[in-house]
Amino acid sequence: MSKQNRRIKRLYLYEEDGNSIKLYFGETSTLEGLNALEKKSKIKVVIVGATLYKNYGWASEKELPNFNQVEELIEFLRNEGDIGLIDFELEIVGKGKMTSYDDRECKFILNDKKYGIGILKRLTPENQSNFIIGTLLKNKGIYVTVDSENNVQKFSSFDEFIKLK
Repeated sequence: MSKQNRRIKRLYLYEEDGNSIKLYFGETSTLEGLNALEKKSKIKVVIVGATLYKNYGWASEKELPNFNQVEELIEFLRNEGDIGLIDFELEIVGKGKMTSYDDRECKFILNDKKYGIGILKRLTPENQSNFIIGTLLKNKGIYVTVDSENNVQKFSSFDEFIKLK
């Protein structure tokens, strides 16, 4: 693995589709994704698939408590520790949805660009946030990695990125 590849922390994607924007964050936990949302946002948990929650073996959203706001779900996940999240989907009422897979990648489909830019700001390193957001806005629909020295790599597909890992 090259020195540059070792510095890459996260894979990003920004897309616009009509009135919605789509954001992808690789190497991002569900909890990190939730922490990027406004804490008082109203939510509805749509799908949960977890392997380590209590003694269920496979727990779905039916086995979890109901949550009304992001901060309630964050508190629950912090208190429970690793519940083995495999599949997760959350409706952000009036804003869109967030999904995660294997607790390592988060996707957002949002109907509010300003809200989406806020999520981008919170999920990018503070000292690189403006650079990364600018890079994504100039490269819509392209997967992008940015290392700690602002070296950018672009990938036309997720599969292209995986081949280099």
